[in-house]
Amino acid sequence: MKTTNSKTGKMHWLLTALLLTVTLFAAAQNPYPPYDFKQANADGDTLYYRITSSTAPYTVAVTRCHDSVYHSLPFPTAAFEVGMPGFVYPVYDYDSLLVIPASVTHNGVTYSVTSIDNEAFFEQKGLGTVILPASIDTIYNTAFYSSTLSHIEMPAVRYIEDYAFGNTNLANVNLPPSLTWLGFGAFVSSNLQSVEIPGSVKVLPDECFMWCPLQQIILHEGLERVEQNAFGIPLVDTLVFPSTLSYLALSPETGFYTEYTTFSLSCVEIADGSTPLELGAWCFARFPNLHSISLPNRVTQLGEYCFAKSGLESIVIPPAIQSIPEFCFYQCDSLHHVQLPDGLEQIDNSAFRICGMLQEVTIPSGVQSIGFWAFLSGPSNRIFNMLCEVPPVIEQSAMGSANLDTILFRIPCHTTADYQNASGWSPYASSSNVTFGEQCTAVEDRDPETFALFPNPVGEVLTVESSSDNISRVELYDVFGKLVVTLSPEGSTANIHVGNLPAGVYLVRTTLRDGSVQTGKVMKL
Repeated sequence: MKTTNSKTGKMHWLLTALLLTVTLFAAAQNPYPPYDFKQANADGDTLYYRITSSTAPYTVAVTRCHDSVYHSLPFPTAAFEVGMPGFVYPVYDYDSLLVIPASVTHNGVTYSVTSIDNEAFFEQKGLGTVILPASIDTIYNTAFYSSTLSHIEMPAVRYIEDYAFGNTNLANVNLPPSLTWLGFGAFVSSNLQSVEIPGSVKVLPDECFMWCPLQQIILHEGLERVEQNAFGIPLVDTLVFPSTLSYLALSPETGFYTEYTTFSLSCVEIADGSTPLELGAWCFARFPNLHSISLPNRVTQLGEYCFAKSGLESIVIPPAIQSIPEFCFYQCDSLHHVQLPDGLEQIDNSAFRICGMLQEVTIPSGVQSIGFWAFLSGPSNRIFNMLCEVPPVIEQSAMGSANLDTILFRIPCHTTADYQNASGWSPYASSSNVTFGEQCTAVEDRDPETFALFPNPVGEVLTVESSSDNISRVELYDVFGKLVVTLSPEGSTANIHVGNLPAGVYLVRTTLRDGSVQTGKVMKL
């Protein structure tokens, strides 16, 4: 067996380590593809080019100068210290104004300048204004990141990649109508105070404008998605979203900001249209000045924590919503009225937990399940108008604390036993603080030969017709005895528009001119 003495082995290890160090140092000096040639522009500024197509059409990218820059690892470099491999020294290769030419000629070949390379002007501290030609359509990752860029003209750019203008001095930017793509964090931590997104941009990605002191945001028709943290926490008080929007997740997730962070947004307008819209998780969470919002009927889904800890005082949930997700309205301290849609089927865990002003809630007839703590920690005296003929399955403390809260359940006629024996209802059935009150409408009392209600069931318009005398007054009551429609017609026929009423059974009370009363029941579809 061949052996190696200790001196030889140690020397071999040292040579290997030295070779590795030299290799890493060489890589540190020039980690990127080298530039192919350099050339001064009309102002005498030297620019560096990398050939991206050596056949027709001939193209180049403006790339980073590698002659004197010590740079070992690509962005980010926050873990390194000055003097260590990986630290990027600020560079001052350019004066305040830099003009990029549309074309350059090298070795007899004329190249079109079509892009700005990765990190081309990374950490360039002399930059102020950069003027790009119409030939440039792409600005790649971190192209101007952490430079002192304060103004840029880019008349025909189509793609702005990740972090391209992050941490710059840009206060305003004119995004051209040619733009179709914005990358992750494209303007993160820049000084932008206003931005107008052209309709050609379909998606605003995560962190696109995060940490920007935005005071004006204009969004045009054509925009389809606004991802989480796209704007971070803007300083604007009003946001208007287009009818083409299909996904919106405005507010950042928890953990990004402290309780002292200022949320200025107080007014949100979402244009109606035919495009279904999903509101993502945390969408309008933690906006204390957002007291009301009108959600268009095209909203089909709400995300978890969608309005949590917001300043909402009242809200009407759109008819397409079938589920209220977990923590959707968690700790909405000012919420005192919510109208749930007729088609609602499920209310998830903690959906309305810690809503201290939500004293009365009507649960639609189609609700099948209510998750644990859904209405826990609300007001100590509360009323639930239960329209469900079949009691929904409820989890632990779903409707509040059976021992601490005083609760009135208004339930349909002849359903007390059904509710008290249903899954999850036993703590409320056995509590002295809880009352089950059946809401039974008056017995139908009408003469079918002289008094008619049609169609029955009814969808949009109910006709009340009397053949014995003219009608003086028509009143429509829901199953809880609440007057919902009053009409004083002329003649013996009355048409009542009921299309906006929730589905269910209604009592029609008709007073004739002679003082007699006819009552009847109708089913609203």
